[in-house]
Amino acid sequence: MNVLKIINKGLVLVATAAVSSWLTYSLCAGKYERTVAELRERVSELQKNEMAAMVTKRISEQMEDIAFQQKTISDQQRDRAEQQSRIADMERGKSEIERGLAREAERQAVKAAHQADSMRLLAEFQSLVATQERQDALAARAKADTLFYNSLGKLLAQNSIAQSDAGSAELASLLSYASWHYTNTYGGDVYQQDVFTSLMRTSGNSMQLTGMMMGSVRSMAKVSNGGAGGAETFVAVSDYGEIASLVPQQGTAATGIRYTVSTIYTDKKNVFRAVCTDDNGNCYALDIGGRLVRQNVSQPVLMPLTMQLPQGRWENILRRKDGVLVAIAHDKVVWIDPVTMTALRSHTVEDDIVEAGMMGSDLLLFCSSGHTRTFSGYEEKPSVSLQMPRGEVVTAFEYAEDKEWLILGTETGPVYIYDRKGKLLSSLHGHTGRVTHMERMDWMLVSSSYDHTVRLWDMRHIGSLVTPVNISYSRWPLCFVTDEKQRMVRIGMEGGDIRSVNVSVETNSRNTHNNITREFSTDEWEYYIGKEVPYRRFKKDTP
Repeated sequence: MNVLKIINKGLVLVATAAVSSWLTYSLCAGKYERTVAELRERVSELQKNEMAAMVTKRISEQMEDIAFQQKTISDQQRDRAEQQSRIADMERGKSEIERGLAREAERQAVKAAHQADSMRLLAEFQSLVATQERQDALAARAKADTLFYNSLGKLLAQNSIAQSDAGSAELASLLSYASWHYTNTYGGDVYQQDVFTSLMRTSGNSMQLTGMMMGSVRSMAKVSNGGAGGAETFVAVSDYGEIASLVPQQGTAATGIRYTVSTIYTDKKNVFRAVCTDDNGNCYALDIGGRLVRQNVSQPVLMPLTMQLPQGRWENILRRKDGVLVAIAHDKVVWIDPVTMTALRSHTVEDDIVEAGMMGSDLLLFCSSGHTRTFSGYEEKPSVSLQMPRGEVVTAFEYAEDKEWLILGTETGPVYIYDRKGKLLSSLHGHTGRVTHMERMDWMLVSSSYDHTVRLWDMRHIGSLVTPVNISYSRWPLCFVTDEKQRMVRIGMEGGDIRSVNVSVETNSRNTHNNITREFSTDEWEYYIGKEVPYRRFKKDTP
């Protein structure tokens, strides 16, 4: 029973197990089929993926091959780049070495250049020192030569003057020309007193023109018309009532210009003090008592015209630029029409007039009180204030229009130069007596004085000490007139003489040379010039 139960239970269990198995199988078979289907799908998918993977793999392999090839190429390029870099580094190293060598060479070159510059500068300095020493030596020698030959020139001039005084004109001319030659050649002052005097004596250009005038020559003036050789005619008046004309005539090469002297008017009642001329050949002579005489110089046969001025002491007559004459007495001024010989205007001055002159168009009056009075036209105007040293009285006046200088000669001799504002520019000392007349001739101022001299002043050096050339006479030079073209000064003397002096050293040296008739003998050369100076001939010189 129990076995049956056990068998039944076993069969039930087996049947249950079989049903369960079948159910399980059925379930599992369906699941399997699904799984298989899924697996197949997955396999198919995997196959596709595998195919894709294989393609991708092959592509990857190809890409890898390509990448490997590129890597190989890159490595090769890198190797080449590294090699080129190593080569570049080597080249750079070489360049650095070469640059270092170049810098060192440059430093050496700069150092050498500096050394060369230093040596050059040293050489230049030594050359400059040598040149300076040579120039100093030459300058010292030139200075010594200059001093020696200038001293020699002065000594020769003094010997020439002595020979001239002794009457040995031949030797005097030779010594005088030698004096000028050495002074001029070595830059000395050819207007040095002894040189100038010796040339003046030996040239034949200093002479007495006339001794015909009976009275002292008080005033002289140039006439506009020229004469032979371009020399000017001039007139002179004396205190013996004479008017004389001096007309130039052509002389020989040796004598130069000579003058014909003629008395064109005389009246012993007149004491002429001043004369001026116009552009028509007329001269106007003023008598101390106020009688004014007009005489034509070129036609002296014509009757002179006269007029009488008011009573007074008449000392000067001037001509303005417009032709009007101005007569000056010690206390009055009269303006005169030269055509009609009539007074146009007069003015009384309450002061003692000593000197008068024209400053351009203005009339200047210098009074004994030291005051200066100025007239423009016919009217007095404020005058420039001139503070004369030591209260000097002006006795001679010259106006340098180009420089606007007022040049004033004084009673005691000094000459003062002022500008138009009254500033004192220079003092010229040399005269020891009253200055009687002054005129400019180019760069030269000529002055005469009661100290018996005519002096020549170099106006180019008024700021420094000016030493004048002195021409001495035994009588007073009262007046003079200059001939700038001929470089002549005609001097009116006390006693009636008229002297002519050529103040050109160049002209006088040429004329002196023309007077040389022989050369120095050997003994004369050694005595006057010296053995140390090489002998030379002067007669064939072309001065």
